Amino acid sequence: MYRKIFTCLFLFASLNIAQSLTVINTEKLIPGEQERLYFPRFSPDGNYITMSKSNFKGLWLYNLSQKELIKINDNFGSGFEPFFTDDSTIHFQIDEYINKRRIQIPKVYNTINGLETNDTSKLSLNISVKSGSSSIVISEKDKTRNLKPMGEGAYVWVSLSPDKDKILFTLLGKGTFVCDLEGRIISELGYANAPSWSPKGNWITYMVDKDDGISYISSDIFISSLNGKTKFNLTNTKDDIEMYPDWSPDGKKIVYNNLSGDIIISEFEIK
Repeated sequence: MYRKIFTCLFLFASLNIAQSLTVINTEKLIPGEQERLYFPRFSPDGNYITMSKSNFKGLWLYNLSQKELIKINDNFGSGFEPFFTDDSTIHFQIDEYINKRRIQIPKVYNTINGLETNDTSKLSLNISVKSGSSSIVISEKDKTRNLKPMGEGAYVWVSLSPDKDKILFTLLGKGTFVCDLEGRIISELGYANAPSWSPKGNWITYMVDKDDGISYISSDIFISSLNGKTKFNLTNTKDDIEMYPDWSPDGKKIVYNNLSGDIIISEFEIK
């Protein structure tokens, strides 16, 4: 009898701590018929969103408060993983071809004065990570080392956690993982493409996409706890294909694009 009561209480307690996600509002910031754009990323202060074409040609900036879309340039490669080093400075690279060889030239754009320069002298990161051809490249001050947490393979969508002590990455054909700076696996998220950290590092958003070998046939935006045990489908649509999510700095919104090139932002709450 007591055992049954204890079991019931345990199940009740488990139900009470279960979390749920509620979508508060979903807004289309930029309709695809206006400009087909993809790969949205928030600025650190949440005032801007960068985006690009599907082939990473060109870089655009959307001012959320003024609802204004600014075209920074139309260069090849400039839309591939641009990043902010502060609230106003965007770093990116453009592709130029010399004697049929691709050269990547670093560029800086200042959102305050609207100037694009080659001056990267103020770029100072204590630690950074990026994708290598077959490894994760970790740069710490003047030292660089390669990391292969899951052995040989292609490492993509590599990013450092907000507290800078964990690495989020996808190994093509194997799934998405979180490891420490020495490569020890902390958690496994399974099939989770284009993953992105939440501001506090306790949640990860990503897309679960499917294709028929030629075209995408479905994709939804998911949110997972760091340990991968709690997962939510944020979009859960049948007729739309949502991709490439990024978290707002306040942790209350996620921006993403759909296959039609719409830029969409969803506000939500997890309880």
